[in-house]
Amino acid sequence: MAGGETVVKKRFLGAPGIRYIGSCQVSAMLVGNDGDVAWARTMTLVGQLKYSPGKGKFATPEMVEVKMNDQSR
Repeated sequence: MAGGETVVKKRFLGAPGIRYIGSCQVSAMLVGNDGDVAWARTMTLVGQLKYSPGKGKFATPEMVEVKMNDQSR
């Protein structure tokens, strides 16, 4: 699965701040010939890229850590 979103922060003075946010979920499974699962893992990755339209520059892409509490699962 993959997804993306654009967030625009409007400011009273100056150019707006723009962030491009993207995410993906990667799942992998290693299964033996007998059908037993030897290893399995799922990872969720989220990153963001900030853009300053006033300067016309992109910042360095960043990974974002997503924390979930037990109540949201």
